[in-house]
Amino acid sequence: MTSPMNPLDHPEAEVSRSYFCQLTGRSRITAYRLERTDPLWPRPVLRGRRVFYKAADCRRYLSAAAPRDTKSDALNAHAVSNNVSV
Repeated sequence: MTSPMNPLDHPEAEVSRSYFCQLTGRSRITAYRLERTDPLWPRPVLRGRRVFYKAADCRRYLSAAAPRDTKSDALNAHAVSNNVSV
């Protein structure tokens, strides 16, 4: 059996807005808002009525956004170690 292809592995690939929202845990309306406000968020590519992002831009965003999420991860780890629900 072959492993499923990860669209982010191909440098010229484009991923749909819904796929990227699943990866980031964001809703479509949040993605729409971030396209206009967050300079790190990938720029949309319109294909007819559908919205895609370049895979290279998505990988760049995911690698840049990971350090910003460490504060929430640290808070969750602290809550778990103290048996507190967040």
